[in-house]
Amino acid sequence: MIKSKKTPKSTRASSKNKEDDFKDELNSSTNKPIFLITIIVIIVIVALVLLAKNFLGKNGEQEQIQEQTVQQNQEQEAKNDLDNLIARVSQLIEINQNEVPTIATVQDPEVLKSTQPVFYKDAEKGDRLLVWSDKAVLYSVTKDKLISVMLIDQQQLPSGENVNSAESNTATTTATTVEEENPVINVLNGTRTAGLAGRMKTKLVGLELPVASIGDAGVKTYTDTVIVKLTDEEMPATLKALKDATGAEVVTSLENETALKGDFTIIVGEDFE
Repeated sequence: MIKSKKTPKSTRASSKNKEDDFKDELNSSTNKPIFLITIIVIIVIVALVLLAKNFLGKNGEQEQIQEQTVQQNQEQEAKNDLDNLIARVSQLIEINQNEVPTIATVQDPEVLKSTQPVFYKDAEKGDRLLVWSDKAVLYSVTKDKLISVMLIDQQQLPSGENVNSAESNTATTTATTVEEENPVINVLNGTRTAGLAGRMKTKLVGLELPVASIGDAGVKTYTDTVIVKLTDEEMPATLKALKDATGAEVVTSLENETALKGDFTIIVGEDFE
């Protein structure tokens, strides 16, 4: 009968300890790559976030520069249009070269004919009205000729036709009341749509309202156009003309606009068409 030998307890314990040590080393070597991969992923994510912020910042700056460039181009085009108009009219009639006329565009000739039938007799939509201190001239762009002239200080057209006294006085009062108030009007774009300040300026100038400057508002989230009355003077004619032209609410101050200047500032909102 053969007796099996028993492994000593000390030997079994030693073998178990070695097996445990091997498992610990295996687990440790397995966890190290996972830890390193996690660190690398975090670094990559942080780098991508920083790159995205930098890209968005540069993209925003480029959009702002493009918006300013478009606005400047529109303003220059509007100025060139007025300069060319004055230069052409000066070739057809003698004008005061040292005086800048008020310029308007005929939108509804039938309404004008009902108020001054003689002066606006041949007026058509798109004709340009130029008013100096001594004369008013109606110029046809399509025909390239003067179609009506009225001397402000007289009640007779150069052609010899009589002008109704009441009509002549109404025209003079309408043209000179705002002029006598001599308002300083500025226009600011309160939206992210480029060119709105320039378009508003063109509209106001076309309605014989002088615009001193245009620019951008402090914030760009105005939904409604606002008239900010900054002067303590009444200026009723100017205020009425601005309200009629814009249909905007009149306020005396705005919390987000602390650098406003002049007598009136028009902040153009998204409702402007």
